[in-house]
Amino acid sequence: MPAERVAMGQAREIIRLKCLTDHPRRLDKIHRPASTAPGRHLSVTVGGIIQESGAIGPRQMAFPQTPMQRLSFLTIRRRRCRRLVEFAKSIFLAGGEGRPHAHVAWVAIVGFGYLVSQSAQLGGFILPTIALFGALCVIAVFDARYFIIPDGPILFLTALGLITVCLSDWMEAPDRFAAAGVAYFVLVLVAWGYEKWRGAPGLGMGDAKLFALAGLWLGSRGLPSCLAFAVLSALASAAISLRDGSLTNLRQPLPFGPHLALGLWLVWVLGPLETS
Repeated sequence: MPAERVAMGQAREIIRLKCLTDHPRRLDKIHRPASTAPGRHLSVTVGGIIQESGAIGPRQMAFPQTPMQRLSFLTIRRRRCRRLVEFAKSIFLAGGEGRPHAHVAWVAIVGFGYLVSQSAQLGGFILPTIALFGALCVIAVFDARYFIIPDGPILFLTALGLITVCLSDWMEAPDRFAAAGVAYFVLVLVAWGYEKWRGAPGLGMGDAKLFALAGLWLGSRGLPSCLAFAVLSALASAAISLRDGSLTNLRQPLPFGPHLALGLWLVWVLGPLETS
């Protein structure tokens, strides 16, 4: 009986914390320890992953252990999926909280339609292109809603990008790998400098990972165009938010992941911008 009461208490704590963190302007992670055993605690991350920490350091649990935890975990996942679908609809229809990101969705859809019309020229790249579009959509919606870029789509596109590079042209591999590394460290440096200057974080590590992914897919020639498209899109979102009143001060965070995803997609579709 004591073990069952502990498990029920853990499940209630997980649900309560998840309800608190469902607001779109929440912090990246909220940790609230729930006692489970001497020296051990549970903490809930935004993605619904349960982490157990003890004397030897944090250890991620692959899946909740008790039936009550499994039920709570699945309930949280279903609730999050429904909210993401509703938020994606608001983006597509340019209404509510999704209005500042509507142009991102529609420009990406137009680009996808253009590629479909040119599908005969894609050849073997048609399936990687479809997978790229789908994964970038997940990244953009998730970051726009939760200010978090999930690792799953990033890892999937990294593996797919490596396969694409290996099967297409080995001569480009060094450039792609170097571009990915430079892109990552550039955004990490920008994030560090901004935090030192303003005293608050401006970019997350997810943005750096996504920009590194752009380097892997686009190479060094495509990175400047990707960043240019992303900045222009972010400025458009900021202008729409200011007009709608959802952005009230310059210190209010704005997700950059959707715009980086759009920049990657546009360069993949149209190629890098050419300078005369």
